[in-house]
Amino acid sequence: MFFFSGGTALIYEVVWSKYLSQMFGSTIQAQTVVLAVFMGGLALGNSLLGARADKLARPLRAYGFVEAAIGLYAFFFPTLYLVADRCFVAVGSPLFEHSALLLALKALLSIALLLLPTVLMGSTLPLMAAWLQKFFSEAGRHSARFYSINSLGAVAGAALAGFYLVESWGMVAALQLTALANLLIGAGAILSSPPSSQEKAPDQTSVKSMEPTSLLKWGGLMVAVSGGVSMGLEVLASRSISLIFGSSLQSFAIVLVAFIIGIGLGSGIVASERTRRWPGEKSLICLLLAATTWIALLVWRIDLWVDVYRLLQAGLARSSVGYVYHELLAAALSMIVLGLPAALIGSVLPLMIRVVSETDSRLGAQVGRLLTWNTLGGVVGVLITGFVLMPRLGLRSSFLLLALVLCALAASIAGRHRIGKSLGACGATASLVALCFAVGGEGWRHVMSSGVFRARETEVDTAVMRHRKEHIKILFYEDAPDATVTVEKGDGIGAPADLGLRINGKADASTRGDLCTQFLIGHLPLLARPDSQEVFLLGLGSGITGAAVVGRIASR
Repeated sequence: MFFFSGGTALIYEVVWSKYLSQMFGSTIQAQTVVLAVFMGGLALGNSLLGARADKLARPLRAYGFVEAAIGLYAFFFPTLYLVADRCFVAVGSPLFEHSALLLALKALLSIALLLLPTVLMGSTLPLMAAWLQKFFSEAGRHSARFYSINSLGAVAGAALAGFYLVESWGMVAALQLTALANLLIGAGAILSSPPSSQEKAPDQTSVKSMEPTSLLKWGGLMVAVSGGVSMGLEVLASRSISLIFGSSLQSFAIVLVAFIIGIGLGSGIVASERTRRWPGEKSLICLLLAATTWIALLVWRIDLWVDVYRLLQAGLARSSVGYVYHELLAAALSMIVLGLPAALIGSVLPLMIRVVSETDSRLGAQVGRLLTWNTLGGVVGVLITGFVLMPRLGLRSSFLLLALVLCALAASIAGRHRIGKSLGACGATASLVALCFAVGGEGWRHVMSSGVFRARETEVDTAVMRHRKEHIKILFYEDAPDATVTVEKGDGIGAPADLGLRINGKADASTRGDLCTQFLIGHLPLLARPDSQEVFLLGLGSGITGAAVVGRIASR
């Protein structure tokens, strides 16, 4: 049941994100607000219901009612969305020139639409932990396993939504089918819950005295920081992957699948019997430093990864079967590049659940608190990454800064427990990240602005990127909220002396290549309607089409 519960949650995230992007647009700020509201609701559910889970006589039955409530809400979501959409148009139209107020309206409507179901979703793992505490020894390890199973179910849900449900059934039917699954999960949990007389009463007196409060605060800090970094990396990865694989619902689903399967596998390893005696502090340090190193190497040699992608996708046919193979290829590469650090970072939370379970018998409440801190950290990470880091520092520097945060977290653990060798390893890893800050930025900009996803290569020339660096100068580069924008110019020797504007890697305007098209877009409509006094032009681009229109009207 918990596997399918994770699947339905990610189907909702994919479909609801699609719904809200139609209403609010696809800017990084709009996506960040939606994701922050989604995660904030999860955190609230972790906190509110997690604190009460251990006091329930029948937590499995309560879990069933929660799943059923989620399904009922999802079934009627399309109707609620139409009401919110009309409200957005009516209230938002006068605010069109006031971006801050418009963003606040988007946040308010996102809260109205997503808060209730996400609060309910956030309560599911604490309820299951409370149920496990009543019936099983080593409930902490079992809770980590349930977290892993839920994450793997989420992988299946994200893949199903991104590659089948929305395309084949549409968004409304996808929601209603998923709502039916939630109702079945809820019914199964309610029917399988034994009468309260068969369940042990929650034990309020067996709390161990191994400094649980101090440990919980320290554990809360660690899972909050790791959760913030993890979600910040997901925001950055979504934009970066779209510049390499192309922007689509499938690319978004691939990023989700890679991150969540990484978290699920990492949690599964931590929950394994073989790892039960791993030393907690040293394990955390190793996990965090390994993630830091991998992110640094990824950023440093992004051109190598892109060449691997070009080489493998060049052998795929431009057919429906080739498309399937391409998506599998993209998923496999994303799993290696993104899933590995996600597994390393995602292991922190289940590891802390295991540690806390050894010091406090109120597992439902403690799991709820850890999840609350983890999710709140994720909310803060999403907001800071989307509104501060990426717009101000760009994609590359934001990746490296988040890697440094992981390194600092590992150093704080080593310092707190006086592990000298680990402190030295933290210093060496931080030096590697600092080196990446100093070198390689130009190569990153050339890769991200090259439009790799538009290549139609049958034979791959690995010298293409080096040739591009030598003969094309990037005059302007910015990772803006809604797109990555570059202006570049060839040297007239190895590349045409052409000034070009690229949006997300696609050439949208140039002074030579498609100049005639830019003029014709303005001239042809006015040839058909020569007496027009007003002209509507959708999109400014480089301004060449607008200049053509203004020049023709002025020449009358």
